[in-house]
Amino acid sequence: MSTLKVTNVAGLTGSSTNLEQGLAKTWINFDGSATGTVRDSFNHSSIDDNGVGRYDLHATNAFSNDDYVPQVTIGFVSDTGRYGEVTNFRSTSEVEVGARNSSGSSVDNDGVHVAIFGDLA
Repeated sequence: MSTLKVTNVAGLTGSSTNLEQGLAKTWINFDGSATGTVRDSFNHSSIDDNGVGRYDLHATNAFSNDDYVPQVTIGFVSDTGRYGEVTNFRSTSEVEVGARNSSGSSVDNDGVHVAIFGDLA
């Protein structure tokens, strides 16, 4: 097996994309309706349950600053009006996310998915 190691990929028009910069540095898929059971994750160490529909997520490797970009989606429910949100950037290794229903109330959700983009320390 061969290993290909590159930092940039050049397009046919001459523009390039930095591969490392564009990748999610941490992501998680967990069940927020019970104990925060993690289905799968990358660069993620733990979850704190902060009450109904609120979770602190902890990265194994910290970001270089708190200007990272978290993306939250909600799934696995019949209520299609539910949505995810970022509620607090706590530190370079911790972010609070949440889930709400179509009325805007916090709810525990059986599918919470978070991907975070940024530079690792």
